Parts: sequence; structure tokens; C-alpha cells
Amino acid sequence: MMRMKKRLAASCLCVALLLGLPGCSQQSVPQQEINFVTVEDGSIQREQTVQLADFSYGLLRQAARLQDENLLVSPLSAWLALSMTGQGAAGDTAQAFQTFFQDLDQQQQRLLAAWVMQKAQQEQGATRVGLANSIWCDDEMTVRDDFLQTVQQCYRAQVESVDLQGAEAVQAVNGWIADVTEQRIAHMLEDIDDDAVLLLVNALTLDAQWQSPFDSADTYEQSFYCADGAEKRLLFMHQQYEQGIYLQWQQGAGIVLPYDDGNLVLVALLPAESSHCGQLLEQLSADWVEQLLSNSEICAVQLALPKFEMNSALQLNDVCKAMGLGIAFDGQRADFSNMGSSSNGNIFIGRVLQNCQLRLDELGTQAAAATVVEMKRESIVELPENLVELQFNRPFVYFVLDRESQFPLFAGVYQGE
Repeated sequence: MMRMKKRLAASCLCVALLLGLPGCSQQSVPQQEINFVTVEDGSIQREQTVQLADFSYGLLRQAARLQDENLLVSPLSAWLALSMTGQGAAGDTAQAFQTFFQDLDQQQQRLLAAWVMQKAQQEQGATRVGLANSIWCDDEMTVRDDFLQTVQQCYRAQVESVDLQGAEAVQAVNGWIADVTEQRIAHMLEDIDDDAVLLLVNALTLDAQWQSPFDSADTYEQSFYCADGAEKRLLFMHQQYEQGIYLQWQQGAGIVLPYDDGNLVLVALLPAESSHCGQLLEQLSADWVEQLLSNSEICAVQLALPKFEMNSALQLNDVCKAMGLGIAFDGQRADFSNMGSSSNGNIFIGRVLQNCQLRLDELGTQAAAATVVEMKRESIVELPENLVELQFNRPFVYFVLDRESQFPLFAGVYQGE
């Protein structure tokens, strides 16, 4: 065991995960000090990437059910932060994480995380992905050495010791996130809970240029029709593809737009007028998307695609609970004994926060995300000195008294039901 000493502190990318993760990562832990876990042949079993993709679609689907408006989430960022958290779970809580992650056990999660972090080191073309993880430990928290070793070796996580209730903590965590996201997410946290003992953080950046950029001269306004029938005038990018990758299914059509690395793509899916996005989300799965992509057609396509920028700040507690992780948020039942302990109460997940940013324009896609899992201890109410404790836990007499006349309106003896 190690006692941490107070010092310092795409719309979803799930489709792209099926097709690989190029790019580079920013890490502040000296690599020579940590023996990072790597996948020797650089590949991983398809079954595990399918489980990661199905988790991604499930997260998107559940978030959409709870938010009836524009939605932007990063399933990968959420997966890495929550998977790192799950490495500290035991017993029924560990089983809940396994179910939550589409039946990937802790060892499989570690291997998949190591592979994802390894892939993020590889640069191809102008497209790059940056991934960084960190954990921030309060001095009240006793963190297990084997947990620290796991998150450093498999998740390449930077470990910091910080007084989470101190004035500098929010600034330190926000500063780290801002640095590794190139200032795209500069104010992740407004505050840290008074009972927080550990933060587990992932940060993700994406810079991807189109294989075939749009001409800005072909960007102009046209109508966009909202689900409620309202009409908006938005800027649309236009391009004609002689050999576009066209997708079609019974209730909609779409397109695949490659980025210049030859690996990452944007998949845009448009439900038919007789359908809607909710129906599409319900059928999304790794197998469904794979079949859709495998049945793509190469044909001439005239494309009009909105140029837009989105920002989101979400709390994913309800999403995680709806996906089966409720026990991890329960201060009485959560078991994170493989992570460590607090002398002041059991530890559990207090909040899962995610901020995202995405811009789609003529040159490509720029995006960033950060996910923070806040671990809390159960609150302990300190009783005043010389307090008399009185429990009516045996038969007692009672009456209803008119204080002015001192006359009881009702009186009785309570002996239990």
C-alpha cells in the first residue's frame, strides 16, 4: 500500500474506433520510468473492438434518450476514464463494470486500453489523435500500489497528489486538461466535491483533414428542417464525388467521408423522412454498422453537409446507471477496495462529467473531449460535543398538548405495531 503525500496536484467517435486510431499522444510521465504494456503484434481480437463499439453505441443511445436536443459525446473518452476506474472495483461492483463494458473483464479492458493508447502513438498523414490519462489523489486516500501500477502501465496515466479540497485543485486539474487538449477544453471543472478523494481523468483530441477537402466557394446557406418542423437557414458545404462511398438501408441513406490518414472516416447517416434518429439509434450496433459499411456502393454523389460547431457539457451519472452501473454510485454498496480506501468512509463514484467540442468545416474535423470520474467517500456528520442521543426504540408515552392551557388533546402509549 502507498500513502499519497500532499504535494501538487462524434458527433461521436465510435464508428472510427472500428476502423483504427491513428495519431499521437501527449504524456507527462517520463516513459523510461514506466514499463508500458504494449500489444506485441499491434493488433487485438476483433471481438474486443466490437464490444468497445457496442458500448459506444449504447452510450450514445442512452444519452440521446435522456437529452432531447443536439447531442455530442465521446464514448472513447468515457470508456477510458471509466475503465480506469473499474480497475479498482471488486466483487459485485467489478461484475457491474464487466456488464457495463459489454462483458469485457478487467484483464481484457487493460489489454484493450493498452492497445488504444499504443495506436494513439502512430501518426499517419495530417490526421492525429491525442490521448492522455491522469489520476489525482487526495492525501486522505490510501491508494493501492498495484492499482497505480495498472493505470500507469496500461493506461499510461500520470499520477498526481493534490489536496482536492484546496484552493489550487480545480485550477491544477483544469490546467492539465487545457494543456493536453491544446486549450480546447479550458474550464472542465467548476468545483470539486467536498468529499472527493480521487479524480480519474481522460483527455482526447482529434485533428483530421479530409482526404478530399471541400471548396469554401461552394459553402452557402440553405434550409435545415428540425424535428419539430421548424426551418433554419444554415451554412452547408457542397461537393460532388465521382466515386463517393454511398450507404443505404431500408430506412435511410448515408455517406463515408475518409480523412487523409486513410483510416479514420466520418460516417454520416440520414434517416428517411418516414423515420427518425431515435429509430436509427435503437438499431445501431457494431454488427449493424459493419454490415452497412460492407454493403456500401461506389457511385457519384452530390453532397450537401452542414458546417457546424458543437460544444457540450454533460453529467453521465444517469446514463451510466441506466446502463447497469448503479452499484458503483451507491455509497453503501460500491466496492472499490482494489483501488484503495479512505479512513473516513467507503468510496464510490460521485460524478461522471464530460465536456466535448467538435468543429466540422471545409478542411476536416477538429474535436476534443475530457471525462472526469470523481470518486467520493461517504459523508460523515460530526456530532457536537456533549450531545445527548435519544432513540425512541422501545414503548413510549405520547400526548398532544395545548401549551397555553397545558391540557393534552390526545395522549397515548406507543408499544409498536
